[in-house]
Amino acid sequence: MSSITPEDIEQIVESALKKADALVDNLTGSEDHTWDAIMAPLDLIGDSLSRTFGESAFMGYVHDDPEVRDAARAAEQRIGQWGVALMFRDDLYTAVKTYSETEEAADLEGEKARALEHTMRDLRRAGHELLPEERDELRTLSQRLVELGIAFQSNIDEDTRGLDVTADDLDGLPPGYLESLEDGGEEGTYRITTAYPHVIPFMEHARRRDLREQLSFLFNTRAVEENRALLDEALDIRHRMAQLFGRANWVDHQLEVQMAEDAATVEEFYESLIPALTEQARKDIEAMTALLEEDNGEDTLRGWDWRFYDTRQREALGVDPTVISAYFPLESVLEGMFQLTGEVFGIAYEPTEIETWNPEVRSYTVSDSATGEPIATFHMDLHPRRGTFGHAAAFPLIRTRQLPDGSRQ
Repeated sequence: MSSITPEDIEQIVESALKKADALVDNLTGSEDHTWDAIMAPLDLIGDSLSRTFGESAFMGYVHDDPEVRDAARAAEQRIGQWGVALMFRDDLYTAVKTYSETEEAADLEGEKARALEHTMRDLRRAGHELLPEERDELRTLSQRLVELGIAFQSNIDEDTRGLDVTADDLDGLPPGYLESLEDGGEEGTYRITTAYPHVIPFMEHARRRDLREQLSFLFNTRAVEENRALLDEALDIRHRMAQLFGRANWVDHQLEVQMAEDAATVEEFYESLIPALTEQARKDIEAMTALLEEDNGEDTLRGWDWRFYDTRQREALGVDPTVISAYFPLESVLEGMFQLTGEVFGIAYEPTEIETWNPEVRSYTVSDSATGEPIATFHMDLHPRRGTFGHAAAFPLIRTRQLPDGSRQ
């Protein structure tokens, strides 16, 4: 993966989408309206696109080469738009709907019944019950929403702003923090980026309130100029899409596929939490404000104060994150995590040598402790780099699913 090129990514996606097109053509052209002829190929297409994402588009989040990242983001957009176009196909809707009306479909149970139900729901949400002109509009809006989402995240990942500080400015930070910083723009300075591993410790421990404010502003305005127009357009698109389905707003439209189902349920649950949370929040604010007044005479707690004084409260109770972290070095944490999960789930972890996108990435094979049978492989990329995804995340590169022989992938 480290040697992958933009041309490689383009070829991977081109080949995968051609194969997916062939599967869809076979599915929609079949006169055999059975699970194996209609629904099974859809599952295979989903698996194929998942693998394609892992081989190509995923590089947009982790690869060090900006040209590779750009190609990968273009690949993600292409894959996403292909998926949108798939659900808008009339012949696919006809094939699945015809199958849903068969006796075999009526007798489905468990996962298969749910898969068919959700597929029909997703096809309906692709506008197959709307007027032709409304569905055309919905298709255009859906495709554009994919473009906006990828561009929005790309702009955040590529935001290179940071705060240059001196060693004295890091008063209160743990000793190892300085070692994680690159040199700043001037001699004797260090660059604090807007990546979470830099921002959170600084907001928790830095005594310089003015610098906490500056970093908070930088973090909360990442790519603001580039993304403001994208966000406005996305909000307008979402509202229009909801209108096409007779929904009052995007929230109601999206929650249809969630447990809550509608905004009213969420609001009712939220309102039930407010009294108890408000009482505790007032106590916390009072305690933190008192600490703020002791420090500099201010009596108004700001957003850039919360983590710092919350940490001070913990320290007053004998819980000092800096001290505690000394007992949890990375290698010990990994060893403990592997041991604990290994005992609970009956699995074993074995380091394995696999070429990945960066030499610092660690790869492991997971196997059944009792049989030694391999179950999965995963990669750990523990430190953000310039231009890469800066938050904690888990990306499925090959999704799990039940294979036709009953085994699991």
